[in-house]
Amino acid sequence: MQTGLTDLVSQVRQGIEGMTQHVDRVAVDNQTLFSQARLQANALKATTDNILQLNEQLAQHTQHTRQHALNTSTMAAHGELMMNDVHAAMSDISGRTKEMTDAIGMIENVAFQTHILSLNAAIEAVRAGELGRGFAVVASEVGTLAAQSSQSAQHINVLIRDSDNSVATGAKLVKKLSYSLQNIISSAQGTGTFLNEIADISAQQTQHICRYRCKTDQPADVNLTHPR
Repeated sequence: MQTGLTDLVSQVRQGIEGMTQHVDRVAVDNQTLFSQARLQANALKATTDNILQLNEQLAQHTQHTRQHALNTSTMAAHGELMMNDVHAAMSDISGRTKEMTDAIGMIENVAFQTHILSLNAAIEAVRAGELGRGFAVVASEVGTLAAQSSQSAQHINVLIRDSDNSVATGAKLVKKLSYSLQNIISSAQGTGTFLNEIADISAQQTQHICRYRCKTDQPADVNLTHPR
C-alpha cells in the first residue's frame, strides 16, 4: 500500500515537472513570438512613417510644381495678350502704310503731270523766241523740280514697301509666337490637371495609411504585452 502511494506521488511529481517544463517552453516561445511581433510592429511603424513622410514631400513638391505651372500659364496668357496688341498695332501700321503708298502715288502722278506741263511750257517758250527765254528758264526749273519730286516719291515708295514687308514678316512671327504661347498655356493647364490628380491620389494614400496605422496600433497595444 505504501509502495503504491510512493509510486503515485512519484508519477504526479514527474507529471508536474513535465508540465512545468512544457509551461517554460511555452513561455520561451511566447517571449520569442513577442519579440518578433514587437520587431515587426516597429518595422511596420517605421515603414508607414517613411511612407507618410514621402507622401508629405510629394504633396509639397506637387503643390510647388502646380503653382509653377499656374504662374507659367498666367505669364503665357499675359504674353499672348501682348502679342495680340502687337499684332493689332502691326495691322494698323500696315493700313497706314497703304494710305501712304496711295499718297505717294498721287505725288508721283502730280510730278508727272507737272513735268509734262513744264515740257509744254518750254516748247511754247521756244516758239515765243526772245520774249519766252525767261519763261523757258522757269519751265526748266519746274521740270527739274518735278523730276526730283518723282524720284523722291519713288524712293519713299521703295522704303514704304520695305517697311510693309518687314511689318508683314513681323506679323507672321507674332502669329507663330502667339500659337506657341497658346500651346504653352494648354500644356501648363494640362500639367496642372495632372498634378491635381496626383495630389488627390497622394491624399487618398495618406488617408488609407493613417487608417491602417490606427488599426494596426490598437492590437499592438493590447497583444504585444510582455508575457508574464
